Amino acid sequence: MRPKVLGFSLIEILFVLALLGLISSVCVLHFDSIQTAFSGGNPHPKAILEEALQQARLSAHQLHQALCISVDEKGFVLKKSNDEVLQNFPFPKQDINVQCKLIPGVLTPEGKFRPSEKPCTTIAINEEGFIASTFIDIAYGEDHEKYEIDMLTGELKAAQW
Repeated sequence: MRPKVLGFSLIEILFVLALLGLISSVCVLHFDSIQTAFSGGNPHPKAILEEALQQARLSAHQLHQALCISVDEKGFVLKKSNDEVLQNFPFPKQDINVQCKLIPGVLTPEGKFRPSEKPCTTIAINEEGFIASTFIDIAYGEDHEKYEIDMLTGELKAAQW
């Protein structure tokens, strides 16, 4: 008779590892929603703009036409060139005032972009999904942040000017 061995079998260990992998992949895929839920359900205007930029790039590529994103006191608005609204991306409904200033980028002799002197009213996206060089100044409650929109990926990079 074999002595009884205490411990876990290989199949039990593999099952637990697979379960941990599944749980962690769900958390990674839904990190933004989880973070929003823990922050009181109000996404930061930066997250709203990133969502608007990704949707604009996708729509421009699918529709094969240039689009633009404008901003007002209610949020970001994705429009066609004829001002037909495709989608709204509203700011959180709360007492905190959100102000966004869009500034077009100007090419310097060194081959880099810098903010121009005059603000603009829209972010332009061409039919391939590339974004015109744009800087954005976001004031949200006590926060005041400046970003540069990556022309190829649509990501927001911290900027100073």
